[in-house]
Amino acid sequence: MINLVIVSPIKMRVELDSNDELERLKKALTFKNNSVEYQIKITRNSAIRYGQIWAQKRIEELKENLYECLLWEDEEGYYTRPGLLEYIITRFYGSVKSQNLINYPEFQLMPWHNQPQYEPHRAQAEAVERLLKNPHSHIEFATGTGKSYIIQLLIKKTGLPTVVSTPSITIARQLYNECVHLFGKNKVGLLGDSRRDIGKHVLIAVGKSLSLVSIPEEVEAFKKYQVLISDESHTLPADIFEKFCHGILSHCPYRWFVSGTQERADGTELKLISIIGKKVHSYSIQQAISDGVLAKLSFLVFNVKSTSVFESQNIVRMNQEHFYKNEQIARAIAEIAGASVANGDPVLILVDEHVQNDILKKYMSVDYAYACSDNDNNDICERFNKGEIMCVVGTSAVSTGTNFKPVKLTINWQAGKSSVKIKQGAIGRSTRIDKEAGKSECKVVDFRVVNVRQLKRHADIRISYYKQIGEVFFTDL
Repeated sequence: MINLVIVSPIKMRVELDSNDELERLKKALTFKNNSVEYQIKITRNSAIRYGQIWAQKRIEELKENLYECLLWEDEEGYYTRPGLLEYIITRFYGSVKSQNLINYPEFQLMPWHNQPQYEPHRAQAEAVERLLKNPHSHIEFATGTGKSYIIQLLIKKTGLPTVVSTPSITIARQLYNECVHLFGKNKVGLLGDSRRDIGKHVLIAVGKSLSLVSIPEEVEAFKKYQVLISDESHTLPADIFEKFCHGILSHCPYRWFVSGTQERADGTELKLISIIGKKVHSYSIQQAISDGVLAKLSFLVFNVKSTSVFESQNIVRMNQEHFYKNEQIARAIAEIAGASVANGDPVLILVDEHVQNDILKKYMSVDYAYACSDNDNNDICERFNKGEIMCVVGTSAVSTGTNFKPVKLTINWQAGKSSVKIKQGAIGRSTRIDKEAGKSECKVVDFRVVNVRQLKRHADIRISYYKQIGEVFFTDL
């Protein structure tokens, strides 16, 4: 029998009857970090350039971190993270007893400063109810289905001092402005982008800024907070995410995590679950489209050939040479965007690197705003939503959480095969309904480089995600 006792929001004691149980549990709580495995591969390929001795030493260092076990031991015995409770119960069904010793403060309903414009839809209401019943849990809600409103309803219904973490200052400022409107400026603060309103009843904070808090007075001020809500929790680097969740906010008894998809591409899903706890609700893109909560999507994929003869094992370099610097793609994008704007349809073009914007500038016939980490993306998004800007070219700085509501054509010039990147980027930026702009549908355009094996394979994976959501059409460029 395995006896689990949750003694704090971040520590769960593990009592075992035998060494056999210990070994089985260690195996169940061990995972391989795919990003470390990739670094080992790159290091081997770099041996000729940097020397065999250096490469071997580096590989040995990396191998020490290739596998990680989430069961630890201290002077009192073994422990793990409370977020793994349901996982362990499922893996060792019928052989687990659990006890929770955390004291949960009573909720104190918080009044609206301004009433919301709409009532929560069915899925939002269900999500809030289930989260409130499960103090350490997470939900997966498709991009555009109203995760921010769920966060705001949690703030209202708990009424307790709350920190909301976000992956970027763009999302933080957007959520901050919404919360100021709903709860009043005296109640809401911002941490990040030179603002340090620590101590406000509701603190909207950039995750990286949270991880860097070290001044003793500020660390002490964080002890007042009793609720941690994390927006787009999967997108933060694991070390940053874990640092503030298990650091300055380790005492928060209520811990809720809200994201479009709780996935990681580096094999560290188990570590993510240990932080975010069990899933209590999910709302897919397909279901939201069926319910009329999200816009209907269709997809057009252009087959294109690269004229470059560049070859490399490095996929980043291959993307740069065959995809990002592909002038044929740039010309096609400029033509498609120009026709869409002339038709009165707002356009969002997603890119990975600045060089793509540099090439695109040569061919674009319409004015556009460039949304990247160096610019005021909140202002760009607001002007786009008001119809003052009809075309935006955006990097990953706007690929997650930025609400480009009226976009009727999304052109995806981003490479790769990550489901997270696709669902939150090209798909997620396209699905929002805008009744004022008369938007209920959106078209997504992508490009498949058919004569470069690695890039074609990645494009085919992107296409497989598209096919799960809507009709996909193909044409040659």
